[in-house]
Amino acid sequence: MADTPATTPGRSVVCPGRAPARTRSAVSCDESGDKGPGAAYLAALGTASAASIFLGTLAGLWLDSQVGTRPILTLCGLVLGILCGGLLFWSRIRPFLGEPDTPAHWGPDTYDDDN
Repeated sequence: MADTPATTPGRSVVCPGRAPARTRSAVSCDESGDKGPGAAYLAALGTASAASIFLGTLAGLWLDSQVGTRPILTLCGLVLGILCGGLLFWSRIRPFLGEPDTPAHWGPDTYDDDN
């Protein structure tokens, strides 16, 4: 019974050894207790990313029709939509990726070139 997710009154999922998630559909626990995004969360994330790209392109098309610079602003809107969709995707999926395996100190003190 310890391997199954436990729910709390706030509708959060608690996987063994992990912090609670926001909603029940946001995460799923596998047999090892690791948490990851659920199918509903990923579907919503994909829809939001696609909507960002679509709205950026639509805004570019509208601006092009107003200004008469077709296809320059359409392409700018498309690129802006792709960047916003990518940023949205990255910000929402990053908590599920865990901590990266990087050195504790990055910068000039990392390498000692004087020796």
